[in-house]
Amino acid sequence: MAIETDNPIDEEIDIEEEAVVSLPEDGEEVAEETEAEDFFANVAETIDDKALKQLASDLISEYDSDKESRKDWEDTYRNGLDLLGFKYKSTTQPFKGASNVNHPLLSEAVTQFQ
Repeated sequence: MAIETDNPIDEEIDIEEEAVVSLPEDGEEVAEETEAEDFFANVAETIDDKALKQLASDLISEYDSDKESRKDWEDTYRNGLDLLGFKYKSTTQPFKGASNVNHPLLSEAVTQFQ
């Protein structure tokens, strides 16, 4: 049996193949569960050590390159925050990790409002 389609290529699709579906009987394991476990398996365990070392080396090299390429931007950003008056200090009061950001714009606004 062939089906003609309205596509511009005018292909005929042959659909005479039969599909067979079999359900597992009681107590029989389903093979898909094993395939699913293999899908989520750690790929690094299947790769040889030489290839893993090469991948790690490439990854570290790319990270360092990325970090170096944005160094100017980070310095400019840090200097801009300093010029705006943002000062970040590590503090434990009133609790560990509390924000200790002071901005002169807020104090100036409060003073002018007063």
